[in-house]
Amino acid sequence: MVVLNETDAQVAEEGGASRLALATSMNEGGRTPDIGVIESVINTVGVPVRVMIRPSGGSFTYCDEEQMKIAQTVKEIAELGGVDGIVVGALTASGHVDRTFLEKVIPVTKGMKLTFNRAIDNTVDIHEAYDAICDYKEFVTDVLTSGGRPKAEDALLVLREMMAQSWERKGPAIMPCSGITGNNLAYIHRFLYAKYYQIGTAARVDRSFDQPLELEQVQQLSALCE
Repeated sequence: MVVLNETDAQVAEEGGASRLALATSMNEGGRTPDIGVIESVINTVGVPVRVMIRPSGGSFTYCDEEQMKIAQTVKEIAELGGVDGIVVGALTASGHVDRTFLEKVIPVTKGMKLTFNRAIDNTVDIHEAYDAICDYKEFVTDVLTSGGRPKAEDALLVLREMMAQSWERKGPAIMPCSGITGNNLAYIHRFLYAKYYQIGTAARVDRSFDQPLELEQVQQLSALCE
């Protein structure tokens, strides 16, 4: 469940969300929240919290300076203690997983788990990209993806292939996301049986990140995967 602040986190936990993705500026694709917000959330809830690491919306390709800044941000978050993991990823200019980036970030995670973000949906070959991420499966526990399409529901066959790839490689779990709502989650789950799904606006008033989470919606969505 995507949360933006302490209040969201409390509602999500009460509603049965098993894990939280903490971010800000979701209308811009999501960015890294302030350290103060991170501290507030991890001191408020007991469920695992993963923090989005992204300096700006738009491209997932970062120059050396940006990569070093991201690594420094990860280090600062790791030093807080209590953060389960981070949501991060980067691509080369040619559209492949940026291994150099991962090799800068992983050493400063200090035991935090990694979710590779939706950068994978922008790669030239999503299956090849997943194979590359598997080389870091000691650190990367799951991959956030809509199967290379704007909405997960439109890429169920690709997502099923990716899940089979995950089982075969004993690699990071596939976490479907984007466009998942109370109207299609049960169907998607019957098709994929993924361990986790990321819910964005589906549990919010007017399905907008400008509005708060609705406890009843969180409860209904959580129950659909039980």
